[in-house]
Amino acid sequence: PDERRAALSLAAPAGWSAEPPAHDLVLPAGAEQTATFALTVGADPGRTPVGLRVALGDLDLGEHAEAVVTVA
Repeated sequence: PDERRAALSLAAPAGWSAEPPAHDLVLPAGAEQTATFALTVGADPGRTPVGLRVALGDLDLGEHAEAVVTVA
């Protein structure tokens, strides 16, 4: 296909939020795009994993990437 639709959202723990909650992108063949989220973290200090959920069209890839966030 010439382009694909991608849906991205963060898998953050309860009490955390992301803005925007999700990104819906149209990806032309061979192109790259950047999606930025602002993450509001919970009050408890520590290290917490945050995943990135990815879907390409109707194909749900689940949590495709993960980062560890440290709250001091």
